Amino acid sequence: MARDCRHTGIKNSFDYSRYMKLARVMEVDGELQICMRDKEALNLYNMFKTRYRLQKSAYQHKKVACLDLMVAQALKNADKHILIQGKKISECQDNVEALSKLTDYILQKIKNAKIDEAQNETPELREKIKEMKKAKEIINSIFSRKFFTCVYESDPLEPQAIKQFAEKPQVQEKIEKMIREQYEGTGVPEFFVELSYIDFGMMQENPLTRLKVYCKEDPHTARQLTKDETSTIMEPSVYDEVVVRIFSPELDTGDLKKHAEKVVIILNQAAITSQGN
Repeated sequence: MARDCRHTGIKNSFDYSRYMKLARVMEVDGELQICMRDKEALNLYNMFKTRYRLQKSAYQHKKVACLDLMVAQALKNADKHILIQGKKISECQDNVEALSKLTDYILQKIKNAKIDEAQNETPELREKIKEMKKAKEIINSIFSRKFFTCVYESDPLEPQAIKQFAEKPQVQEKIEKMIREQYEGTGVPEFFVELSYIDFGMMQENPLTRLKVYCKEDPHTARQLTKDETSTIMEPSVYDEVVVRIFSPELDTGDLKKHAEKVVIILNQAAITSQGN
């Protein structure tokens, strides 16, 4: 975290050297746990807050999300046509040897792949040519910095506004379907739905309430940090959020942004209604 803050310019207010100095390994409920000094609650809160800021401003920034999406789409299109140790790209996760060979070089391999357009006698070969051309096009776009356009980015939403329908990635398919329904059969531009989940490390929970602490007067006894011991100003009321982003490789996306906004409003209204019930 300190390294990433240094390289991104994001301020790190967590004093890790002080935390390490005051942390103690203690037996709690029959197991060893790392416990902190009770007065270090604010310092630990700063750690979780800095983690959140890194997620928000760096790890899940919309340009990073765009590159993740483009690489994923390129790998998906090249999946059946580039083999690693005899395995498809999607099968490498189940084979340790193939997975060890799946490095960043795969992008260069797709970029430099030869496509023989003369061999298109069968539907399978024509489909292979189409998918590989698409994969190469995406990789070339990445290297030339021609990224997909972020057509729409929602305000931060409470995750229940999204999770009421399904879990990721099913919820992405649900949102995509809802957007397509807005077009009522007319020409729909190519687009992708991306969800960015960010929290303080424990989803909707305050991570400080799960930490064990000790005090100066009794340094050998660990206890739970109570809510009253943390500042009410320090604590937010919500510890997780989700952002809906719509990306498109097309320059002219027409009413896509308007339709995406309408779907997010529907999601929010449904969440408010379900909470009221």
